[in-house]
Amino acid sequence: MSYYYKNEYKFSDHALNRAKTRLNLKDLSDSEVINHCLKLIELSHEMHETKTCKYINVNKTNLYFVVDINENLIITLSPFKPDRLLGILNS
Repeated sequence: MSYYYKNEYKFSDHALNRAKTRLNLKDLSDSEVINHCLKLIELSHEMHETKTCKYINVNKTNLYFVVDINENLIITLSPFKPDRLLGILNS
C-alpha cells in the first residue's frame, strides 16, 4: 500500500512565476519551487489573516505569500511595507 503526500496549498501560475522571480529560483522546476515555498511557509512564524486572505511572511523579509482562504490557493508572492500590510489588515 502506498501513501501520497498532498500539500495543504495549491499554487496559481502567477504565484509560481512570482516565486521564481522574487526568490531567485529561475533554474528550478515548478515542483522544486513548490517544495521550496512550502518549506518557507512551514518555517514562517508570522501570519496575518483577513476574511478572505492569509498573508504569510517569508524569512522575516517584506515578502508575503498571499493565500485565498476559501480555496487554499496561493495567489501571489508580494512585497508589503508594514504600513501597507497594516492598512490591508484593518480594512
